[in-house]
Amino acid sequence: MKKLLRLLKRRKKNSGFTLVEMIISCALLGILVVGITVFITPVLKAAGTNEVDVRGTLLADTVNNYISRSTRIANYVKVFTNADREDAYEGGDIAEDADIKSMMQYVKKATYPDGRPIMELKCISFTWANDPQTQENKYMVMNETFKNSISTAINTEPIRVFEDCFYEGLFPTFTIEQLKGTDVAPTKSDSDDSSESDSESTPEEETLVPAIKLTTAVSSDPEMKNADFIGVGFTEYGQIKNKEINASGEFQFYKTRDMERTGEHKTTFIYFVVRRTFAY
Repeated sequence: MKKLLRLLKRRKKNSGFTLVEMIISCALLGILVVGITVFITPVLKAAGTNEVDVRGTLLADTVNNYISRSTRIANYVKVFTNADREDAYEGGDIAEDADIKSMMQYVKKATYPDGRPIMELKCISFTWANDPQTQENKYMVMNETFKNSISTAINTEPIRVFEDCFYEGLFPTFTIEQLKGTDVAPTKSDSDDSSESDSESTPEEETLVPAIKLTTAVSSDPEMKNADFIGVGFTEYGQIKNKEINASGEFQFYKTRDMERTGEHKTTFIYFVVRRTFAY
């Protein structure tokens, strides 16, 4: 019995891991961690990419729907691309543009019998501005306000259309083009035909129509060098196009004016005239 107790005590004193066993265990654990990391990293990366795609799709669709819903029933539309914000301030080239002045004249003369204005001039812009959510600069959709009800000059402080969190982690750019020769997105057959006839057409033969194409490129990179998602939307202006509504041909979609910006970041403006809404 005493021999058995001495043997158990000896084993207890000698129990535990040796240095060699510890080194081998650590090596095996390291191999296991590396294996798990190699396996899980692509999964996490794919999940992150999918999230950017989903949020990019949502951003592009939401912006296009907002532009279409806000402007598609306009009687007059004019787009200014590659502009400086200063161009739209008092005395600027946009504020003094003849077409914008004409749009305001229409607003002034369209009134109810009691003198209340029926129409109003509005403006939406894609402006480079600071995002308060992240303190980063990026392009955002803005509603512009005017100096007064009869002025064509905008105020210096625009109003953000969407909540700050809408742009979190995303850096969009917006490009607007006026469609030529078709009112909606061209079909495959239209594209095939046009590719054969482009070489024979001249600028005079191209017909501008009352419709725009909005391309939204969304990047998760603040430098915006590569787009993670690109969305395309179309807005057609039925009030201007409809020959019965616009029988006199007064309503206009003016030719897009490409400005000569001097600043680093361009601003795109959409000016339009719509029926005024009153709160009773």
